[in-house]
Amino acid sequence: MPTEKAFAAGSEVPNLETGKLRVYSMRFCPYAERTLLVLAHKNIPHEVVNINLKSKPEWFLQKNPIGKVPVLEQDDKIVYESLICCDYLDQVYPQNKLTPEDPYRQAQDKMLVEHFSQLTTDFYKTLQAPAEEKPAGLKKLLEHLSRFETEIGKRGDFFGGEKVMMIDLMIWPWFERFFILEKVLSQMIVTEESMPKLSAWTQRMLGCPAVQQCRHPEERHLAFFQSYKTGVPNYDVGLEEPQSMSVMPNQKAFAAGSKAPTLENGVLRVYSMRFCPFAQRSLLVLAHKNIPHEVVNINLKSKPEWFLQKNPLGKVPVLEQDDKIVYESLICCDYLDQVYPQNKLTPEDPYRQAQDKMLVEHFSQMMTDFYKVRQGPPAEMPAGLEKFRKQMFRFETEIQKRGDYFGGDKVQMIDLMIWPWFERMLVMEKMLSQAILSDGSLPKLMAWTTRMSECLAVKQCRRPVEQHLEFFKTSKMGVPNYDIGLEE
Repeated sequence: MPTEKAFAAGSEVPNLETGKLRVYSMRFCPYAERTLLVLAHKNIPHEVVNINLKSKPEWFLQKNPIGKVPVLEQDDKIVYESLICCDYLDQVYPQNKLTPEDPYRQAQDKMLVEHFSQLTTDFYKTLQAPAEEKPAGLKKLLEHLSRFETEIGKRGDFFGGEKVMMIDLMIWPWFERFFILEKVLSQMIVTEESMPKLSAWTQRMLGCPAVQQCRHPEERHLAFFQSYKTGVPNYDVGLEEPQSMSVMPNQKAFAAGSKAPTLENGVLRVYSMRFCPFAQRSLLVLAHKNIPHEVVNINLKSKPEWFLQKNPLGKVPVLEQDDKIVYESLICCDYLDQVYPQNKLTPEDPYRQAQDKMLVEHFSQMMTDFYKVRQGPPAEMPAGLEKFRKQMFRFETEIQKRGDYFGGDKVQMIDLMIWPWFERMLVMEKMLSQAILSDGSLPKLMAWTTRMSECLAVKQCRRPVEQHLEFFKTSKMGVPNYDIGLEE
């Protein structure tokens, strides 16, 4: 683990030698630890610069405007977001490969990480909750963990099977921190009696050289947590001590009480909702790659019980084919691009892949503001719209650098991943009676929008503005009409 004290606002950026790989980290951050574990497991030479996340250096925010760790830097390449960093490292440094070769196994592992992200949310809620709310939080956390107890029972000694793989390293940092919650609650969480398989996995992980190299003593974790709770986190705890090393859907939505439609052997099905932008991502990829498929629409207000068995998160899109189920929009799209290689959408260059994924991360922030503007009270709309416009300028600058499309000279995955929200901006313009894209301030983005409108996949998958507008109105009333336009 890094031994340098954290750099704060007002500090000077440390010089980075040509060719050297640097990771910007924070010593007690579990997300940064993911990347450090991969670096250690693959024996990748690197240096670490720690960041004070309470008082971030200005130069660090230039490298990652989101302001989070980890961040990788080497020469003119910068990569951030923990999962993106780890995937990038595994592609660029092929020794001790951590990602499984089978695309479906990759998708299964990514979905498991999605489930784990819910567990981490409840972990922090329980840790910081008032005393009277902690028992309910612990109960929820144990329910999450039971899924992983079952899963490790199916997989072997590790979640990766017979050996440590990426999935093991991505979830480990929180298991390392469970003892903090155990001390707060005065109750053990993962024990040999309650979760024997997870307990055995934990012991095996503690014997992993990368884990041994990257972990901090429990006393330091606890001291950091206590300082963090006071609002004055001590990022340098322990440094004074000696260090140790189809086609758009055309059928009505299935609701609770319905029967699951029969799926024929070999047929690819996508569970969707006709006005969901996340589901539209997968439909665009299916259309672009001309993949035969069928669509089953879901009523997301009253979800069928059989649908929740396929995806306990209860979201669309979901892909199903024979005994394989894949969900979460970005995971679905990556899976389709690997399994169906025609009309390849993902760039070959790992760094370009990482750049595109980071741009999608930025876009996810913009989407949050999009919904705030669309659903907020009228008095807050001008301020929200102004914030939204500022974020749009990042994409105006980016498209100017890249070409006709965000993918360069042709439509690529990045274009299809962000398009659904641009389609809905026309709805927002009608709602607000105000131009957003078409006011002349974003000429490159407007030109891209025009080109995308002519894309065959977009034409095949888009809905009329009037239907979008009508769906939004019913949704705002609390009784969304998922079947708008089917009677026409």
